[in-house]
Amino acid sequence: MKQAAFLFVIVAAGVTGFIGMYQEWYIPSSKALLIITVMLGIVYMVAVLRRTGSKKRTSLLLLALSLFLVQTAGAWIYEIWTFETFFSAAGMMKISMILLGTGALVLNTIHFISRATHKKRNIQRTAKGEKNNSVRQLFKRKPAEKTVTVVLGESVHAKQSM
Repeated sequence: MKQAAFLFVIVAAGVTGFIGMYQEWYIPSSKALLIITVMLGIVYMVAVLRRTGSKKRTSLLLLALSLFLVQTAGAWIYEIWTFETFFSAAGMMKISMILLGTGALVLNTIHFISRATHKKRNIQRTAKGEKNNSVRQLFKRKPAEKTVTVVLGESVHAKQSM
């Protein structure tokens, strides 16, 4: 339950921060966002390596991590943008957040779909029953199965008429 509450707070903070930055209500320092992103990255790596929690929770953690990564990039672009004649710093931040956010959303969707497909494949594989195609069983075949007879010019029908 603690993990679910933590994930809810982190995802809500990521969405709120993204909206707040896009609306220019509050643009935090890129260093602060980088620290939060690195901490979330470490938490994600620990969760994946230890395989704690469900796969849905690690996927939500990845979503939150990507949201904070987009915010970090947007804040960094806002701080370093100097070409005010072409685009303002806020305008360039919005453009970068839209492009990076769309890319992050697409990659997260691909990740979610691949997880679901992998789970479906595993369920189908266990439901079918595994074929015993081990190396040992390949060599345990009967000698009659190993021989192949090819007769050129003849046609053999599977029907037997008696």
